[in-house]
Amino acid sequence: KGTAGQTRRWRGLSSGDPVDPTTSNSNSLHMSAATRRKSAPVVDAERDSDEAASHRPPQGPPILVLLAMYAVVGCALTVLASLTGQVPDPDVALRPRDFALPIFDLGVFALAYQVLDVLGPINAAGRHGTFLANRFATCNEKIPEEYVRAVRAQANQVEQFAPFAVVLLGATFSLGGLVSGGAGAVWVLLRIRYGVHYRRTNDGISAYTIPCYMVVGGLAAACLIGSGRLLCDSVSSAL
Repeated sequence: KGTAGQTRRWRGLSSGDPVDPTTSNSNSLHMSAATRRKSAPVVDAERDSDEAASHRPPQGPPILVLLAMYAVVGCALTVLASLTGQVPDPDVALRPRDFALPIFDLGVFALAYQVLDVLGPINAAGRHGTFLANRFATCNEKIPEEYVRAVRAQANQVEQFAPFAVVLLGATFSLGGLVSGGAGAVWVLLRIRYGVHYRRTNDGISAYTIPCYMVVGGLAAACLIGSGRLLCDSVSSAL
């Protein structure tokens, strides 16, 4: 009888017949719980979205603004080279001593990279026991933060060196060895200090990276200004 009565009550849900109040209340509770479960992910998603927006990393300047800043630095370097008489004569070949300071900058950075940045990850791993030998043994091992910073500092130095070397040597034809080499010396000192600082902490590294970006961008702009001037002279003389 209990089974037959329960069957009639379930049939009443679809046929509109009177339903047992106990069953009706139970169904209502189940429906309200299901509604709460469905709405909970929406609330959690909105909360996660708000938290992500509040912790969103800062964005860099627009590309046009960044290019304008580089152009200003490049023009300033070009004016400095003109006022000091360092702009090379396009009809006179550059002498080896014109490249003395830029080559010196490259040598200092390469030496500092070998001594500080290459050995940084090795020294950091050595301070954490047998981590270097066993770092591939298990995926559950927590990588020491000091080791991660040292590896990132080394990778960043490699990444930034190639464009710096290109624009430094190129700007020597536009600005002369003293002006381009002086700007390069600033970059080298800042990058060495950046590596030392980053291996200790990642707070405040923008005090070194942003000026370095400005130096490289300014030298690149100076290359374009100098080569553009030479191209205009070549075209005018050909006409």
